[in-house]
Amino acid sequence: MPHKIRAMTTHLSILCPSLVSSLENPDDSIFEQKGSWQEIFCLGSDLPCAALWANTKTPIESTSTWSCLELVHLHATRDHLVLIDPRILEVDAAEELALRLSVQDILQEFLPGQNIFTKNRWLISSELLKSVKTSSPALAAGRNIDIWMPRDTSQAGLAKKWRQLQNEIQMVWHDHPVNLQRQDLGQLPINSLWLYGIGTLEDIQPHPMIESMTHVYSPNELIQTAAMYLQKTSTPTPPNLLLPMPDGHHLIDFYQQTSAQEWQVFWEQLVLGIKQEKLNRVELLQSKNGNFYSTQIDKKLFNASLIQRIFSPKKSQQTQYPSWSEFSQQAIWHPYKSVPHEQ
Repeated sequence: MPHKIRAMTTHLSILCPSLVSSLENPDDSIFEQKGSWQEIFCLGSDLPCAALWANTKTPIESTSTWSCLELVHLHATRDHLVLIDPRILEVDAAEELALRLSVQDILQEFLPGQNIFTKNRWLISSELLKSVKTSSPALAAGRNIDIWMPRDTSQAGLAKKWRQLQNEIQMVWHDHPVNLQRQDLGQLPINSLWLYGIGTLEDIQPHPMIESMTHVYSPNELIQTAAMYLQKTSTPTPPNLLLPMPDGHHLIDFYQQTSAQEWQVFWEQLVLGIKQEKLNRVELLQSKNGNFYSTQIDKKLFNASLIQRIFSPKKSQQTQYPSWSEFSQQAIWHPYKSVPHEQ
């Protein structure tokens, strides 16, 4: 009885691995986004993550504009540059300081104002680049950077000025002692800065779903920081679904799981929890073209008659639960409503 009472007041929303092929329409609007759909989900389409991160270091004015400069490696191919995921660089504090001092005059001339420096990124307080459209590393990593470079929106010439600054910094860092040492150690050099996340705290506009959430489980640093700013309980690892969970609305982020096996283990745990009636309000979420789609999953899925319709009779006799691959091929994704419908 206690488990059933808790399940009745526990709502799970799960950001599942990408199922682009399961959703209609090609993703032709991705180039207009400023960040990944996870980031937009938590912060809104303006993606003012620089202000969010600055506020974790020191209280800032809600109307002050901040920009993020991420230390990155741009990989040169035969005819273009590719942004490497900056999370793999493992920059240490001494390296960051040496690189920063080498370009301090360039930065100060172009972006004077309050600065906050960390090992991975520099946070700059300035109104100068407020109107520039940028893309986050989460969106651009692994791709040709040409389409993801900053561009002007309302004031012409700002993006060009930034590219000039970026080129100056790249020349200084090309043969910097820090990078020569990193290459000797078999590490990627830190050869550029990536501009993104421009905005203010007032620009933060999380998805309406966030308002009802009480707990957020995500390995994503930005999602964790946003959850704490929005006064949600934040944990980097997913919960054990077979143990009693706190009442409330739980967001579990598996969009960028470390492996397919990790997600499959979680999926099996999820299905078992539903079959045992420990979980009875579960929705899976996906995003496409900036819109969210959901599909509900409950115990009715495991009725023998339904299983037989979805799977072959022979298969249904052998399988206690549908695998994620089987379920995802049969699921119907509906446009998500701000207030999840009851079933």
